[in-house]
Amino acid sequence: MKSLQTLGFMLKTFAGDLEYVSRLVETFNRFNLEELPLVIVAPQADLHLFEEYESSLVSCVSDESIPVRYLTSQDVPPNLADPRPGRSPVGYLNQGISKLGFSRLNLFDHYVCLDSDTEFIRPIRRSDFMSTSQVPWFFAQDYSDLAADPFYSERYWWEREACLTKVRNALDFHDGPRLTVHNSIVMSAEVLANFEVEFLSANSLDFADLMGICPLEFFWYGVWMQKQAVIPLLQRGDIIRMINHQGEHLALFSLGIRKQSLANGYVGVIVNSNWSRQYGVVDFDHPLVADYFSTGDWSKWVEGQGPDKLIWTRPS
Repeated sequence: MKSLQTLGFMLKTFAGDLEYVSRLVETFNRFNLEELPLVIVAPQADLHLFEEYESSLVSCVSDESIPVRYLTSQDVPPNLADPRPGRSPVGYLNQGISKLGFSRLNLFDHYVCLDSDTEFIRPIRRSDFMSTSQVPWFFAQDYSDLAADPFYSERYWWEREACLTKVRNALDFHDGPRLTVHNSIVMSAEVLANFEVEFLSANSLDFADLMGICPLEFFWYGVWMQKQAVIPLLQRGDIIRMINHQGEHLALFSLGIRKQSLANGYVGVIVNSNWSRQYGVVDFDHPLVADYFSTGDWSKWVEGQGPDKLIWTRPS
């Protein structure tokens, strides 16, 4: 029986993120001094687009090769339907199923879930993601800074909190702080196997069913990680910095923070493509100041604050 590699990276992506993947793989190869493996997961129809990145350390597999049930447009719960004509949340929901189900391929004991908009900014070490005893770090916080951020909290925080409550209730876990994982979680195959037996099978559920309760896969894993006793819980702060909106990007930039200094505390950075995609692939060191103030939800929010509430004004 082939033994699993202790640690690897799993990148869930699709054709629309090809330019992001190019940047991610380039920085992964540049900084991967300990020769850790990366598996790119994409729909079978898109897989040929990513095969050019394959190497001795980078491989590609299809979503369809993961033995899980995926959702179709007919399966989407009414509460998750996209009201915009011609839009469907199926792709978003299924990427969460892929991340949870990836362990069934039996490739790694532990795997770091990456998104396409990740950029590595310094050498990648096993110790960034695991302790010396080979226990993965649990990157989780209560993210009080996001709760305090008026732009973020109005749009996302309370929805996140409601989703977290649903997960904690479903898993019957109410102890301790309300920790969540924001990005780049290290998933343990052992913990996931325990989750499948103790919760999914016990309740006749599968990963797809979870999406109808809360479509945030990291919440399911993160809360179960706190509840389980299969492996030790070694909590720490994020190792990859997420930039949540234009204002946060500008605030960090105004402090003189660049990738070089960010690397003192993080191995990577994500300029979240959920909001930055409208400007193209954004480099952390080059915020598009004029565009930030003229296009997007944040610019509208700034406009409504009035000149007495913010230090920033539109660039002349």
